[in-house]
Amino acid sequence: MGAGAIGSGLGALLHRVGHEVTLIGRPRHVAVINRRGLMLEESGGSGFLPTQAAERLTFKPSLLIVATKVQNVAEACRQSLPHTSGVSAGMLRNGVENDAIAGNVLGRENVIDCVIRWRGVSGPAACVCG
Repeated sequence: MGAGAIGSGLGALLHRVGHEVTLIGRPRHVAVINRRGLMLEESGGSGFLPTQAAERLTFKPSLLIVATKVQNVAEACRQSLPHTSGVSAGMLRNGVENDAIAGNVLGRENVIDCVIRWRGVSGPAACVCG
């Protein structure tokens, strides 16, 4: 959930290595992603990756990754509740207290706190979860 720079970048990388990815985002982003795919730019070249995007989560994912601004974490988690019972949820740090906010909605036992560090447009240099 969160099809901005961090969510889309990670989604593109996950898709590239073979994972099925559906990005959940705002209507404008969803329309562009569904029309063109995601542009993944790396040191070896760039290209569009075909991915799926939707405005709402409508299925039970194997993993929920939340990459929204901190002020949108609680609402994103509430919207996902009908489909995320017992699903692990990774909170990518695009804010300071995403894990605590999400834990209040999804259950602390389901939340994985992550910090991602980007190195330009070449992809993540590190993703630390704990």
